[in-house]
Amino acid sequence: MQHILTLSRTAVIVRHWFEIDLADACMEHGVRIELRELAAHPRRGSESAAQLVAVDRPLWRADLFDRLTDAPGTFGVAHYHPQFLGRACRMRLRLSRRRRRPARGTAHRPVRNQVLARSWPGLPADGLAGLNALSAP
Repeated sequence: MQHILTLSRTAVIVRHWFEIDLADACMEHGVRIELRELAAHPRRGSESAAQLVAVDRPLWRADLFDRLTDAPGTFGVAHYHPQFLGRACRMRLRLSRRRRRPARGTAHRPVRNQVLARSWPGLPADGLAGLNALSAP
């Protein structure tokens, strides 16, 4: 299952993810959250006509994964990708053990927004608005 929230210039994609890590032969599953840029297209027809929406360039991604052999919710292999070069990840950063706890309420938003702004200086305001909407209580 995949959920896509489109905003004026960005989209937030949330989907279940399952993979087999061939490096250490373990199975991982969890949720993948991506910020993507919407591709610009010329308007078609009248104001009320259906418009083309294309989710394009990746901007940021978080993989909140557990190993199937670990207790659920430990996020032992959680990581994020703050930068992309084209469609490929430039780096993979693991979440510290302290950051793996589930966030409570909305107190984490200012810190997360600062981290995203440093990781991706051109982050459109609607991208942060989408993440804030997804994490609303």
